[in-house]
Amino acid sequence: MLYGTFLGGSGDVHPVQIALDAAGNIYVAGSAFTGNVGTPATVFANDGQFNYPTTASAYQPIVIGGGSYSAFVTKLASDGKSLIYSTMFSGPNQKYL
Repeated sequence: MLYGTFLGGSGDVHPVQIALDAAGNIYVAGSAFTGNVGTPATVFANDGQFNYPTTASAYQPIVIGGGSYSAFVTKLASDGKSLIYSTMFSGPNQKYL
């Protein structure tokens, strides 16, 4: 094993696809429990609810609509030390991926 890392939070995360590109960057897609609406930092700070981490450049940095699970796509650096890109894909009718 070259390295290990943690991706997620205190709630359910269901990664269903993992891929590598030619540079060794890691792509993860799946579903995450996002029971509350709002930015991850705000939601977690206010009531301890889990929300999946997103980046500032995300297509959708927050969960839209109430719900339980939302799809995500995340890109990690090849060394596993940084989140290059992470976004949610959700709406009022979230589903498992």
